[in-house]
Amino acid sequence: MDHPFVDPSNLTDDELQEKIQKCQAHLYGEIQWGHAKMVDTIRAQLDVYQFEFQERMATKRFEEFEKKNPSGTIDIGTIESVETPDPDADLDLQVKRPKDL
Repeated sequence: MDHPFVDPSNLTDDELQEKIQKCQAHLYGEIQWGHAKMVDTIRAQLDVYQFEFQERMATKRFEEFEKKNPSGTIDIGTIESVETPDPDADLDLQVKRPKDL
């Protein structure tokens, strides 16, 4: 998300949160005074800061997931045996989960 006068990419996470809080405080004040143009400007800045913050959090969650699952797969277990079922019987499938090993 772009704004011609706002570049949040060089801010730290803490600075970004401070900017979001300041924008929200100013926004509520300007809404009470009825300054529509100022409200629009502050909302545009707030959107940029919130979008940047959400992108950073999503990136961090993805990086943490990649550390836990480097190959991109999730190990749910192994199939021990599969018996050919009767057409009238349910399939008997035994799975050993990693926590059971």
